[in-house]
Amino acid sequence: DDTDIVVVIDGEDYESEVTLVVEESFDGTAFNLINNQTDSTQSYVYDVKLVMDGQEIQPKGKVTVKIPIPEGYNPDLSYIYHVNTETGVVERMDTRIEGEYLVFETTHFSYYAIIESLTTFRTILKAFNSTKEINFREKVRIIGKATGVPGNCFLAVYDGANQVARVLPDVDGNATVDYLSDNLTGDKFYSVKIVDERGNILKDSNRNDLQKNTTIKVKQGFFQKLIAFFKGLFGLLATIEIKP
Repeated sequence: DDTDIVVVIDGEDYESEVTLVVEESFDGTAFNLINNQTDSTQSYVYDVKLVMDGQEIQPKGKVTVKIPIPEGYNPDLSYIYHVNTETGVVERMDTRIEGEYLVFETTHFSYYAIIESLTTFRTILKAFNSTKEINFREKVRIIGKATGVPGNCFLAVYDGANQVARVLPDVDGNATVDYLSDNLTGDKFYSVKIVDERGNILKDSNRNDLQKNTTIKVKQGFFQKLIAFFKGLFGLLATIEIKP
């Protein structure tokens, strides 16, 4: 076809010849979902299929897809989205730039779109990015600040893999998130991230994740626990602020 889309299938055997069929979509449900749910300045929507013996099939495993970055698109502002026309869900894929292509892995073919985003991603995230040691049963307050956050994204705090706090930016793209932990009795790993509605981490202009990590080491010796017990009796347990 004229799209120059490439699909790489490694290590999978098919009963007969498999053909890649790609059709560009200029209207319809997928086209409308992309325009309504992303901040694209321009986009191409493709219906990507594998066909064997005249029947549409799905890959037997993970495949690599390479979509050319259209002429005039800024590669640093270009993204691939998967469009589920049945559920109405539009999901940004984890991509990388390889030459003139955006590349991603998938196990399912349907509609995919390459867009150039309105967002400049001149986003600055400020948060403590190191290791902090605290006493047994002390609390920590995690504070993160960011500028240039897109209006449909969040500044969020994660406790491990769990999102524990998030805020939307103001009209100027500024956001401050403030999370107070429980009394800690074991080590913790917190991160402050800028994420979209589905929890995908945004990237900066160098395509690095907009994420800062903080490891909390809790002193757990016998005397630390004894001191914490008496401090707890008298309400003297401290709160440690972890902030930019």
